[in-house]
Amino acid sequence: MTAKLTYNSLPPEIKAIANESLGAGVLKSMFGSYAHTYHMVIKISNGEFVGFGLYHFKNVRIPGKGTKTVGVIDCVCVSTPYRKDGFGTLITFSVLRKIASYGASRVELILKTPRVEDRDGEPGVPLIGNQQVLQTLGFRRVKIQDGYFAENSKRWGYECRFCGNWPDTCKGITYVIDDDSSE
Repeated sequence: MTAKLTYNSLPPEIKAIANESLGAGVLKSMFGSYAHTYHMVIKISNGEFVGFGLYHFKNVRIPGKGTKTVGVIDCVCVSTPYRKDGFGTLITFSVLRKIASYGASRVELILKTPRVEDRDGEPGVPLIGNQQVLQTLGFRRVKIQDGYFAENSKRWGYECRFCGNWPDTCKGITYVIDDDSSE
């Protein structure tokens, strides 16, 4: 039997990468806000923590079709010195393999993206995450929600690292991999 993954059980290096990538308190809020059983893929290179992917599973009832297992990628974080070296893609691919081995028939993730007006004055700031990589991996965009993270930000008191706002004003862009083309 394995122990349940909790925020307190995470190595300090993982917490530091999360704070650096998402903002102080965001990862802790995920563990505190939701009753998911989380799983994690950790990437270590030359003895250094490079990044991690956090994910969970949910069962969804489909009327007339039974139950479907859905893998949800909660976040993929890479430490700053290792960004732009393909580690985020590697971690995402590793998480997808784990989700597939569990038997999930659908994968969902929400790409956190600052509003244009929050980052417009910063040249070279891309979307957080890479939509092109997600599409190459088979994801398709299905929904955009303004202010998706605002309530959680208010509840847990964190300021977003991406938009720099409290409450968090980032959009949530939902991507899925599913053999069914309907939402």
